[in-house]
Amino acid sequence: MLTRDPPVAMATTVESDIFKPTKFGGKYTVTLIPGDGIGAEVSESVKTIFKQDNVPVDWEQVDVTGVQSGKADPELLFRESVNSLKRNKVGLKG
Repeated sequence: MLTRDPPVAMATTVESDIFKPTKFGGKYTVTLIPGDGIGAEVSESVKTIFKQDNVPVDWEQVDVTGVQSGKADPELLFRESVNSLKRNKVGLKG
């Protein structure tokens, strides 16, 4: 009688591509959600510091408050931010 080993379940690990940040042209694309109030000021400071230190990051800025984009639909703004975070796999909230 011939026996077979049971199938082994494949686990997703940190090394798999599903968890790696999006990288184009040697730079990582990072979702930036500046928010409002002090968050927007802190976000601008982070962008300035990263630029001065030549950190390989391109920012994809997403407005979730509707103030900058003029959009009033909070559901649409939320979906845009979630889609950006899923695509880039890394984000910074100010």
